[in-house]
Amino acid sequence: MLRTVLHPGKERRVFGRSLHDPSLSPVYYTHYSLAVQTVLWQDPVDYDFFRKGEGERLEPFVSNANRSAGSALQLSAMYLQSALVYLCFGEEIMAARRILQAFRTFTDIPAAPADPQYLKIKGVFIFLAGNIPRPLLSLVPGLSFSPEGYTPHLEKAASMYPENSIFRLEIHLLHALCLLADDRPLIAGSLLASAGGTESLPALIRLVSLKKAGKNEEVIRGSGYWNIRSDIPWFEYLLGEAWLRKGSEKAGACLDRFLERYRGRHYRKSALLKRAWVALLAGRDNEYLHFLDRVKTKGYQMTEADRQAVVEAGYSMGIHRGLLHARLLFDGGYHYEALQVMQQIRPEEITRSGRSVLEYTYRMGRILQKLGRDEAALKSFDQTIKLGMEAPWYYPAYAAWQAGQICEKSGNTPKAGEYYRLCLQMKTLEYRASIRRKARRSLRSLGTPDAGNN
Repeated sequence: MLRTVLHPGKERRVFGRSLHDPSLSPVYYTHYSLAVQTVLWQDPVDYDFFRKGEGERLEPFVSNANRSAGSALQLSAMYLQSALVYLCFGEEIMAARRILQAFRTFTDIPAAPADPQYLKIKGVFIFLAGNIPRPLLSLVPGLSFSPEGYTPHLEKAASMYPENSIFRLEIHLLHALCLLADDRPLIAGSLLASAGGTESLPALIRLVSLKKAGKNEEVIRGSGYWNIRSDIPWFEYLLGEAWLRKGSEKAGACLDRFLERYRGRHYRKSALLKRAWVALLAGRDNEYLHFLDRVKTKGYQMTEADRQAVVEAGYSMGIHRGLLHARLLFDGGYHYEALQVMQQIRPEEITRSGRSVLEYTYRMGRILQKLGRDEAALKSFDQTIKLGMEAPWYYPAYAAWQAGQICEKSGNTPKAGEYYRLCLQMKTLEYRASIRRKARRSLRSLGTPDAGNN
Protein backbone atom coordinates (compact mmCIF):
# COMPACT_ATOMS: atom_id res chain seq x y z
CA MET A 1 0.00 0.00 0.00
CA LEU A 2 1.34 3.41 -0.97
CA ARG A 3 0.26 6.76 0.40
CA THR A 4 0.61 9.53 -2.15
CA VAL A 5 -0.58 13.13 -2.44
CA LEU A 6 -2.71 13.39 -5.57
CA HIS A 7 -4.39 16.72 -4.88
CA PRO A 8 -3.34 19.61 -2.63
CA GLY A 9 -4.33 18.88 0.93
CA LYS A 10 -5.89 15.52 0.14
CA GLU A 11 -4.29 12.11 0.54
CA ARG A 12 -5.53 8.77 -0.69
CA ARG A 13 -4.20 5.27 -0.30
CA VAL A 14 -3.21 3.77 -3.63
CA PHE A 15 -2.08 0.22 -4.23
CA GLY A 16 1.15 -0.29 -6.12
CA ARG A 17 4.84 0.37 -6.35
CA SER A 18 6.56 3.71 -5.89
CA LEU A 19 5.33 6.33 -8.33
CA HIS A 20 8.95 7.40 -8.76
CA ASP A 21 9.65 4.35 -10.94
CA PRO A 22 11.27 6.13 -13.93
CA SER A 23 10.05 3.48 -16.39
CA LEU A 24 6.39 4.40 -15.92
CA SER A 25 4.71 7.79 -15.76
CA PRO A 26 3.67 8.67 -12.19
CA VAL A 27 0.43 10.20 -13.42
CA TYR A 28 -0.40 7.18 -15.58
CA TYR A 29 0.28 4.76 -12.76
CA THR A 30 -1.81 6.79 -10.32
CA HIS A 31 -4.75 6.66 -12.77
CA TYR A 32 -4.31 2.93 -13.31
CA SER A 33 -4.03 2.17 -9.57
CA LEU A 34 -7.12 4.19 -8.71
CA ALA A 35 -9.08 2.53 -11.53
CA VAL A 36 -8.16 -0.98 -10.34
CA GLN A 37 -8.98 -0.12 -6.73
CA THR A 38 -12.34 1.43 -7.70
CA VAL A 39 -13.38 -1.48 -9.92
CA LEU A 40 -12.32 -4.07 -7.34
CA TRP A 41 -14.23 -2.64 -4.34
CA GLN A 42 -16.92 -0.58 -6.11
CA ASP A 43 -16.84 1.99 -3.33
CA PRO A 44 -18.68 5.23 -4.25
CA VAL A 45 -16.12 7.28 -2.29
CA ASP A 46 -13.34 5.89 -4.50
CA TYR A 47 -15.55 6.46 -7.54
CA ASP A 48 -16.16 10.12 -6.69
CA PHE A 49 -12.47 10.66 -6.03
CA PHE A 50 -11.56 8.95 -9.31
CA ARG A 51 -13.94 11.17 -11.29
CA LYS A 52 -12.86 14.45 -9.65
CA GLY A 53 -9.22 13.98 -10.57
CA GLU A 54 -9.74 12.25 -13.92
CA GLY A 55 -9.49 15.34 -16.13
CA GLU A 56 -6.37 16.56 -14.35
CA ARG A 57 -4.64 13.21 -14.87
CA LEU A 58 -5.65 12.93 -18.54
CA GLU A 59 -4.71 16.49 -19.57
CA PRO A 60 -0.90 16.11 -19.94
CA PHE A 61 -1.35 13.03 -22.09
CA VAL A 62 -3.95 14.77 -24.29
CA SER A 63 -1.43 17.59 -24.83
CA ASN A 64 1.37 15.19 -25.80
CA ALA A 65 -0.60 12.59 -27.76
CA ASN A 66 0.05 14.20 -31.16
CA ARG A 67 3.79 14.46 -30.50
CA SER A 68 4.48 11.08 -28.91
CA ALA A 69 3.21 7.61 -29.81
CA GLY A 70 4.05 6.55 -26.25
CA SER A 71 1.83 9.25 -24.76
CA ALA A 72 -0.94 8.36 -27.22
CA LEU A 73 -0.78 4.71 -26.17
CA GLN A 74 -0.87 5.64 -22.50
CA LEU A 75 -3.78 8.02 -23.12
CA SER A 76 -5.72 5.27 -24.90
CA ALA A 77 -5.08 2.95 -21.98
CA MET A 78 -6.22 5.58 -19.46
CA TYR A 79 -9.43 6.21 -21.38
CA LEU A 80 -10.14 2.46 -21.33
CA GLN A 81 -9.38 2.23 -17.60
CA SER A 82 -11.90 5.05 -17.09
CA ALA A 83 -14.40 3.14 -19.21
CA LEU A 84 -14.01 0.10 -16.96
CA VAL A 85 -14.78 2.26 -13.92
CA TYR A 86 -17.84 3.89 -15.51
CA LEU A 87 -19.16 0.54 -16.74
CA CYS A 88 -18.75 -0.90 -13.25
CA PHE A 89 -20.97 1.88 -11.83
CA GLY A 90 -23.64 1.58 -14.51
CA GLU A 91 -22.58 4.74 -16.37
CA GLU A 92 -22.77 3.07 -19.77
CA ILE A 93 -22.97 6.29 -21.82
CA MET A 94 -19.88 7.71 -20.11
CA ALA A 95 -18.13 4.37 -20.66
CA ALA A 96 -19.00 4.53 -24.37
CA ARG A 97 -17.64 8.09 -24.60
CA ARG A 98 -14.32 7.04 -23.08
CA ILE A 99 -14.16 4.05 -25.41
CA LEU A 100 -14.76 6.38 -28.37
CA GLN A 101 -11.99 8.72 -27.19
CA ALA A 102 -9.65 5.77 -26.74
CA PHE A 103 -10.55 4.40 -30.16
CA ARG A 104 -9.90 7.70 -31.93
CA THR A 105 -6.55 8.09 -30.17
CA PHE A 106 -5.60 4.47 -30.79
CA THR A 107 -6.44 4.45 -34.51
CA ASP A 108 -4.19 7.47 -35.05
CA ILE A 109 -1.22 5.39 -33.88
CA PRO A 110 0.54 3.28 -36.53
CA ALA A 111 -0.37 -0.38 -36.04
CA ALA A 112 2.28 -2.16 -33.96
CA PRO A 113 1.17 -5.79 -33.44
CA ALA A 114 4.59 -6.63 -31.96
CA ASP A 115 4.33 -3.93 -29.28
CA PRO A 116 3.00 -5.23 -25.92
CA GLN A 117 1.30 -1.93 -25.00
CA TYR A 118 -0.48 -1.93 -28.35
CA LEU A 119 -1.66 -5.51 -27.74
CA LYS A 120 -2.76 -4.66 -24.19
CA ILE A 121 -4.98 -1.82 -25.39
CA LYS A 122 -6.44 -3.94 -28.18
CA GLY A 123 -7.28 -6.67 -25.66
CA VAL A 124 -9.12 -4.26 -23.35
CA PHE A 125 -11.00 -2.85 -26.37
CA ILE A 126 -12.22 -6.35 -27.18
CA PHE A 127 -13.35 -6.96 -23.60
CA LEU A 128 -15.30 -3.69 -23.45
CA ALA A 129 -16.90 -4.36 -26.85
CA GLY A 130 -18.52 -7.42 -25.33
CA ASN A 131 -19.76 -5.66 -22.20
CA ILE A 132 -21.73 -2.59 -23.22
CA PRO A 133 -25.18 -2.67 -24.89
CA ARG A 134 -25.07 -2.86 -28.68
CA PRO A 135 -26.78 0.52 -29.27
CA LEU A 136 -23.92 2.24 -27.45
CA LEU A 137 -21.37 0.50 -29.68
CA SER A 138 -22.79 2.57 -32.54
CA LEU A 139 -21.02 5.52 -30.90
CA VAL A 140 -17.72 3.84 -31.82
CA PRO A 141 -17.89 3.27 -35.60
CA GLY A 142 -15.24 0.86 -36.75
CA LEU A 143 -14.99 -1.03 -33.45
CA SER A 144 -15.56 -4.57 -34.69
CA PHE A 145 -13.30 -6.74 -32.58
CA SER A 146 -14.63 -10.13 -31.50
CA PRO A 147 -15.91 -9.94 -27.90
CA GLU A 148 -14.50 -13.42 -27.31
CA GLY A 149 -10.90 -12.66 -28.15
CA TYR A 150 -9.32 -10.44 -25.48
CA THR A 151 -7.40 -13.17 -23.62
CA PRO A 152 -4.90 -14.03 -26.41
CA HIS A 153 -3.94 -10.38 -26.81
CA LEU A 154 -3.45 -9.81 -23.08
CA GLU A 155 -1.54 -13.07 -22.60
CA LYS A 156 0.80 -12.27 -25.50
CA ALA A 157 1.33 -8.70 -24.26
CA ALA A 158 2.26 -9.89 -20.76
CA SER A 159 4.60 -12.58 -22.09
CA MET A 160 6.68 -9.95 -23.87
CA TYR A 161 7.87 -8.46 -20.55
CA PRO A 162 10.28 -10.01 -18.01
CA GLU A 163 8.76 -12.07 -15.19
CA ASN A 164 9.04 -9.36 -12.50
CA SER A 165 8.30 -6.37 -14.72
CA ILE A 166 5.81 -3.81 -13.43
CA PHE A 167 4.35 -3.68 -16.97
CA ARG A 168 3.70 -7.42 -16.88
CA LEU A 169 1.97 -7.09 -13.51
CA GLU A 170 -0.21 -4.24 -14.78
CA ILE A 171 -1.42 -6.38 -17.70
CA HIS A 172 -2.06 -9.37 -15.43
CA LEU A 173 -4.18 -7.23 -13.09
CA LEU A 174 -6.25 -5.76 -15.94
CA HIS A 175 -6.67 -9.24 -17.41
CA ALA A 176 -7.83 -10.62 -14.05
CA LEU A 177 -10.45 -7.86 -13.67
CA CYS A 178 -11.76 -8.64 -17.17
CA LEU A 179 -11.97 -12.34 -16.32
CA LEU A 180 -13.82 -11.59 -13.06
CA ALA A 181 -16.35 -9.47 -14.94
CA ASP A 182 -16.77 -12.34 -17.42
CA ASP A 183 -17.58 -14.82 -14.60
CA ARG A 184 -14.30 -16.69 -14.96
CA PRO A 185 -12.90 -16.25 -11.45
CA LEU A 186 -10.92 -19.49 -11.35
CA ILE A 187 -8.89 -18.47 -14.40
CA ALA A 188 -8.38 -15.02 -12.87
CA GLY A 189 -7.09 -16.60 -9.66
CA SER A 190 -4.74 -18.91 -11.54
CA LEU A 191 -3.41 -16.00 -13.57
CA LEU A 192 -2.38 -14.16 -10.40
CA ALA A 193 -1.09 -17.22 -8.53
CA SER A 194 2.52 -16.20 -9.07
CA ALA A 195 2.15 -12.61 -10.27
CA GLY A 196 3.23 -9.80 -8.04
CA GLY A 197 5.43 -11.70 -5.59
CA THR A 198 5.23 -9.65 -2.42
CA GLU A 199 2.67 -7.19 -3.83
CA SER A 200 -0.55 -7.09 -1.81
CA LEU A 201 -2.92 -5.97 -4.59
CA PRO A 202 -2.43 -9.05 -6.84
CA ALA A 203 -2.84 -11.21 -3.73
CA LEU A 204 -6.07 -9.43 -2.83
CA ILE A 205 -7.55 -9.75 -6.34
CA ARG A 206 -6.51 -13.41 -6.43
CA LEU A 207 -8.30 -14.09 -3.13
CA VAL A 208 -11.43 -12.30 -4.35
CA SER A 209 -11.24 -14.48 -7.49
CA LEU A 210 -10.87 -17.67 -5.44
CA LYS A 211 -13.78 -16.59 -3.25
CA LYS A 212 -16.01 -16.17 -6.31
CA ALA A 213 -14.83 -19.56 -7.60
CA GLY A 214 -15.84 -21.27 -4.35
CA LYS A 215 -12.28 -22.19 -3.37
CA ASN A 216 -12.84 -21.45 0.29
CA GLU A 217 -9.94 -23.42 1.77
CA GLU A 218 -7.50 -21.53 -0.44
CA VAL A 219 -9.07 -18.23 0.65
CA ILE A 220 -8.59 -19.20 4.30
CA ARG A 221 -4.93 -20.07 3.74
CA GLY A 222 -4.18 -17.02 1.62
CA SER A 223 -6.05 -14.50 3.78
CA GLY A 224 -4.43 -15.86 6.93
CA TYR A 225 -0.98 -15.52 5.33
CA TRP A 226 -1.53 -11.93 4.18
CA ASN A 227 -3.43 -10.85 7.25
CA ILE A 228 -0.23 -10.90 9.34
CA ARG A 229 1.89 -9.32 6.59
CA SER A 230 -0.25 -6.38 5.57
CA ASP A 231 -2.05 -3.43 7.15
CA ILE A 232 -4.94 -3.78 4.68
CA PRO A 233 -8.10 -4.69 6.65
CA TRP A 234 -9.69 -6.34 3.60
CA PHE A 235 -7.69 -9.49 4.24
CA GLU A 236 -9.44 -9.70 7.63
CA TYR A 237 -12.80 -9.23 5.91
CA LEU A 238 -12.09 -12.01 3.40
CA LEU A 239 -10.89 -14.32 6.17
CA GLY A 240 -14.05 -13.66 8.18
CA GLU A 241 -16.23 -14.39 5.16
CA ALA A 242 -14.32 -17.61 4.49
CA TRP A 243 -14.68 -18.90 8.06
CA LEU A 244 -18.39 -18.03 7.93
CA ARG A 245 -18.86 -20.07 4.76
CA LYS A 246 -17.22 -22.99 6.51
CA GLY A 247 -19.53 -22.58 9.51
CA SER A 248 -16.76 -21.68 11.97
CA GLU A 249 -17.21 -19.22 14.82
CA LYS A 250 -13.72 -17.92 14.03
CA ALA A 251 -15.56 -15.70 11.56
CA GLY A 252 -16.87 -13.51 14.39
CA ALA A 253 -13.44 -12.47 15.66
CA CYS A 254 -12.20 -11.70 12.13
CA LEU A 255 -15.21 -9.54 11.28
CA ASP A 256 -14.97 -7.76 14.64
CA ARG A 257 -11.32 -6.89 13.91
CA PHE A 258 -12.25 -5.67 10.42
CA LEU A 259 -14.99 -3.42 11.81
CA GLU A 260 -12.55 -2.04 14.39
CA ARG A 261 -9.64 -1.43 11.99
CA TYR A 262 -11.52 -0.30 8.90
CA ARG A 263 -12.05 3.46 8.86
CA GLY A 264 -14.37 3.63 5.87
CA ARG A 265 -18.16 3.62 6.05
CA HIS A 266 -18.82 1.43 3.04
CA TYR A 267 -19.03 -2.35 3.41
CA ARG A 268 -19.74 -1.88 7.11
CA LYS A 269 -23.36 -2.92 6.70
CA SER A 270 -22.25 -5.97 4.73
CA ALA A 271 -19.74 -6.94 7.43
CA LEU A 272 -22.29 -6.36 10.20
CA LEU A 273 -24.86 -8.59 8.47
CA LYS A 274 -22.27 -11.37 8.20
CA ARG A 275 -21.44 -10.84 11.86
CA ALA A 276 -25.15 -11.28 12.64
CA TRP A 277 -25.17 -14.54 10.67
CA VAL A 278 -22.32 -15.88 12.79
CA ALA A 279 -24.51 -15.40 15.86
CA LEU A 280 -27.61 -16.85 14.17
CA LEU A 281 -25.85 -20.05 13.10
CA ALA A 282 -24.51 -20.45 16.65
CA GLY A 283 -28.02 -20.09 18.08
CA ARG A 284 -27.37 -16.76 19.87
CA ASP A 285 -30.56 -14.97 18.93
CA ASN A 286 -30.11 -11.84 21.08
CA GLU A 287 -26.65 -11.24 19.62
CA TYR A 288 -28.10 -11.80 16.16
CA LEU A 289 -30.78 -9.14 16.71
CA HIS A 290 -28.16 -6.74 18.12
CA PHE A 291 -26.08 -6.88 14.93
CA LEU A 292 -29.18 -6.65 12.73
CA ASP A 293 -30.03 -3.34 14.43
CA ARG A 294 -26.50 -2.09 13.73
CA VAL A 295 -26.89 -2.98 10.03
CA LYS A 296 -29.76 -0.49 9.91
CA THR A 297 -27.94 2.34 11.71
CA LYS A 298 -24.22 2.09 10.86
CA GLY A 299 -22.43 2.91 7.62
CA TYR A 300 -23.83 3.91 4.23
CA GLN A 301 -25.81 1.94 1.68
CA MET A 302 -24.30 3.17 -1.57
CA THR A 303 -22.51 -0.03 -2.63
CA GLU A 304 -24.52 -2.98 -3.93
CA ALA A 305 -23.17 -5.12 -1.07
CA ASP A 306 -24.39 -2.63 1.57
CA ARG A 307 -27.76 -2.09 -0.10
CA GLN A 308 -28.29 -5.83 -0.24
CA ALA A 309 -27.30 -6.10 3.44
CA VAL A 310 -30.06 -3.63 4.36
CA VAL A 311 -32.57 -5.55 2.23
CA GLU A 312 -31.63 -8.88 3.83
CA ALA A 313 -31.65 -7.39 7.32
CA GLY A 314 -35.22 -6.25 6.62
CA TYR A 315 -36.52 -9.77 6.23
CA SER A 316 -33.99 -11.55 8.41
CA MET A 317 -36.57 -11.95 11.20
CA GLY A 318 -38.04 -14.76 9.10
CA ILE A 319 -34.77 -16.17 7.81
CA HIS A 320 -34.44 -19.95 7.78
CA ARG A 321 -31.24 -21.15 9.46
CA GLY A 322 -30.99 -24.20 7.24
CA LEU A 323 -31.32 -22.23 4.01
CA LEU A 324 -28.73 -19.72 5.22
CA HIS A 325 -26.33 -22.50 6.22
CA ALA A 326 -26.79 -24.24 2.85
CA ARG A 327 -26.24 -20.96 1.00
CA LEU A 328 -22.99 -20.26 2.83
CA LEU A 329 -21.71 -23.82 2.38
CA PHE A 330 -22.54 -23.60 -1.32
CA ASP A 331 -20.73 -20.27 -1.69
CA GLY A 332 -17.67 -21.86 -0.10
CA GLY A 333 -17.68 -24.75 -2.56
CA TYR A 334 -18.88 -27.34 -0.01
CA HIS A 335 -21.55 -28.69 -2.34
CA TYR A 336 -22.15 -32.14 -0.85
CA GLU A 337 -22.43 -30.65 2.63
CA ALA A 338 -24.88 -28.04 1.31
CA LEU A 339 -27.00 -30.79 -0.25
CA GLN A 340 -27.12 -32.66 3.05
CA VAL A 341 -28.38 -29.53 4.83
CA MET A 342 -31.03 -28.95 2.14
CA GLN A 343 -32.27 -32.52 2.39
CA GLN A 344 -32.92 -32.04 6.11
CA ILE A 345 -35.29 -29.09 5.51
CA ARG A 346 -38.95 -30.12 5.74
CA PRO A 347 -41.36 -28.55 3.18
CA GLU A 348 -43.65 -27.22 5.91
CA GLU A 349 -40.75 -25.15 7.27
CA ILE A 350 -40.59 -22.94 4.19
CA THR A 351 -44.06 -22.87 2.62
CA ARG A 352 -45.15 -19.96 4.82
CA SER A 353 -42.73 -17.61 3.00
CA GLY A 354 -42.76 -17.03 -0.76
CA ARG A 355 -39.16 -15.90 -0.62
CA SER A 356 -38.05 -19.04 1.23
CA VAL A 357 -39.77 -21.27 -1.33
CA LEU A 358 -37.97 -19.51 -4.19
CA GLU A 359 -34.66 -19.63 -2.34
CA TYR A 360 -35.12 -23.35 -1.69
CA THR A 361 -35.85 -24.29 -5.33
CA TYR A 362 -33.11 -21.99 -6.65
CA ARG A 363 -30.49 -23.19 -4.15
CA MET A 364 -31.32 -26.83 -4.83
CA GLY A 365 -30.90 -26.17 -8.55
CA ARG A 366 -27.51 -24.54 -8.06
CA ILE A 367 -26.26 -27.37 -5.85
CA LEU A 368 -27.42 -30.03 -8.33
CA GLN A 369 -25.84 -28.05 -11.16
CA LYS A 370 -22.48 -27.98 -9.37
CA LEU A 371 -22.75 -31.73 -8.70
CA GLY A 372 -23.19 -32.39 -12.42
CA ARG A 373 -26.89 -33.31 -12.25
CA ASP A 374 -27.97 -30.85 -14.94
CA GLU A 375 -31.36 -32.38 -15.79
CA ALA A 376 -32.51 -32.27 -12.17
CA ALA A 377 -31.05 -28.76 -11.79
CA LEU A 378 -32.98 -27.55 -14.83
CA LYS A 379 -36.26 -28.80 -13.33
CA SER A 380 -35.53 -26.92 -10.12
CA PHE A 381 -34.69 -23.73 -12.04
CA ASP A 382 -37.90 -24.03 -14.10
CA GLN A 383 -39.88 -24.36 -10.88
CA THR A 384 -38.22 -21.21 -9.50
CA ILE A 385 -39.02 -19.28 -12.69
CA LYS A 386 -42.64 -20.45 -12.74
CA LEU A 387 -43.22 -19.47 -9.11
CA GLY A 388 -41.36 -16.16 -9.23
CA MET A 389 -41.79 -14.33 -12.56
CA GLU A 390 -43.16 -11.25 -10.78
CA ALA A 391 -41.07 -11.56 -7.62
CA PRO A 392 -38.61 -8.78 -6.64
CA TRP A 393 -35.97 -11.21 -5.37
CA TYR A 394 -33.02 -12.34 -7.47
CA TYR A 395 -33.69 -16.08 -7.44
CA PRO A 396 -35.94 -16.37 -10.55
CA ALA A 397 -33.73 -14.14 -12.71
CA TYR A 398 -30.56 -15.98 -11.74
CA ALA A 399 -32.41 -19.30 -12.23
CA ALA A 400 -33.20 -18.25 -15.81
CA TRP A 401 -29.59 -17.31 -16.46
CA GLN A 402 -28.24 -20.54 -14.96
CA ALA A 403 -30.79 -22.57 -16.96
CA GLY A 404 -29.50 -20.81 -20.07
CA GLN A 405 -25.96 -21.78 -19.13
CA ILE A 406 -26.96 -25.45 -18.86
CA CYS A 407 -28.70 -25.36 -22.27
CA GLU A 408 -25.78 -23.55 -23.89
CA LYS A 409 -23.33 -26.12 -22.52
CA SER A 410 -25.44 -28.96 -23.93
CA GLY A 411 -25.58 -27.32 -27.37
CA ASN A 412 -29.23 -26.24 -27.22
CA THR A 413 -28.53 -22.61 -28.10
CA PRO A 414 -32.11 -21.65 -29.12
CA LYS A 415 -33.39 -22.72 -25.69
CA ALA A 416 -30.45 -20.97 -24.00
CA GLY A 417 -31.40 -17.76 -25.81
CA GLU A 418 -34.98 -18.09 -24.57
CA TYR A 419 -33.79 -18.35 -20.97
CA TYR A 420 -31.44 -15.37 -21.34
CA ARG A 421 -34.22 -13.20 -22.81
CA LEU A 422 -36.52 -14.37 -20.02
CA CYS A 423 -33.89 -13.21 -17.55
CA LEU A 424 -34.06 -9.70 -19.02
CA GLN A 425 -37.85 -9.69 -18.61
CA MET A 426 -37.79 -10.45 -14.87
CA LYS A 427 -39.02 -7.87 -12.35
CA THR A 428 -36.12 -8.48 -9.95
CA LEU A 429 -34.86 -5.52 -7.93
CA GLU A 430 -31.90 -7.31 -6.29
CA TYR A 431 -28.57 -7.38 -8.15
CA ARG A 432 -30.48 -6.04 -11.15
CA ALA A 433 -27.56 -4.44 -12.99
CA SER A 434 -25.22 -7.44 -12.72
CA ILE A 435 -27.94 -9.96 -13.65
CA ARG A 436 -28.91 -8.04 -16.77
CA ARG A 437 -25.28 -7.58 -17.76
CA LYS A 438 -24.76 -11.35 -17.57
CA ALA A 439 -27.84 -12.01 -19.70
CA ARG A 440 -26.84 -9.46 -22.36
CA ARG A 441 -23.31 -10.81 -22.55
CA SER A 442 -24.60 -14.38 -22.85
CA LEU A 443 -26.97 -13.44 -25.67
CA ARG A 444 -24.12 -11.71 -27.44
CA SER A 445 -21.94 -14.82 -27.12
CA LEU A 446 -24.70 -16.73 -28.96
CA GLY A 447 -24.72 -14.13 -31.73
CA THR A 448 -28.27 -13.17 -30.70
CA PRO A 449 -29.69 -9.61 -30.36
CA ASP A 450 -29.36 -8.59 -26.74
CA ALA A 451 -32.51 -6.49 -26.38
CA GLY A 452 -30.53 -3.26 -26.22
CA ASN A 453 -31.00 -1.25 -23.06
CA ASN A 454 -33.99 -3.14 -21.64
